Amino acid sequence: TRDGAMERYTLAVVDYLQTHPDVRDVRVSRPECVTEAKLREWERVNAPCVLPGDLRAFLTRQSNGLHVKWSVALGDAGVVEIGDMCIHGIEDLTAVPLDASPPDDPWSGSGGHGVPELGKCTDSKSSPSQKAATAAFDLGGAGTNGRVALVFLRDLKSTRDHASASASNTSTTTTSSTATATSTNQVWFQDPAGVWHVLAENLSEYFQMTHANLGLPSWHHRLTPSGLHPYAMKWWHWMAPETLALDIEKGKLRRVEDRR
Repeated sequence: TRDGAMERYTLAVVDYLQTHPDVRDVRVSRPECVTEAKLREWERVNAPCVLPGDLRAFLTRQSNGLHVKWSVALGDAGVVEIGDMCIHGIEDLTAVPLDASPPDDPWSGSGGHGVPELGKCTDSKSSPSQKAATAAFDLGGAGTNGRVALVFLRDLKSTRDHASASASNTSTTTTSSTATATSTNQVWFQDPAGVWHVLAENLSEYFQMTHANLGLPSWHHRLTPSGLHPYAMKWWHWMAPETLALDIEKGKLRRVEDRR
């Protein structure tokens, strides 16, 4: 199952880190799963947003969020925390603004608090119109290097078709049902300048990405035009996660032979 695959990803990465000769202090936090009632309460508070099926399965069958931290031994410098992988639990899946940086954000991009910045959204995949983004919720995992969010979108064509069709039908139930059916979601990353970038088409894809990158510093920036800064690049080259492959059946990470 999809949530079973998520479990194997986590076990494989944790096992790899714990057996790495230079990695120290691997800490894993996996709070107890939540009930469907808890998720329905979140949806009631954040209506009309409905949690996607993969996130729902993760929270109710695997754990209420995930946090993996790890450190490395740097000789005389001691042990330094480097890796941080995080998926928020339902309590911390809180709304974040799509149109501006937080009021206390020193990295605010095009202007002060309240100035729309979504117009600068970039995407290497299939970018939706900025008007299609209706809400965003903090997924965690970026620390001070930006923000990762679960973004709810609406198909603009379907919405216009629905508006036309509902003009002669005032049924509240019909309107709500159709609006939900035209919604979808993606995982976006907001860099320190306030620019949004689409990282993944769904939570499952993002879950695999954060594990594949081992929670290395600023790994999200690899998928943006600016790329990694030198400090993060150093750790990237050291761990070389691009040479790792997951044996999903055995739940193990292994090095892929360099065939260059």
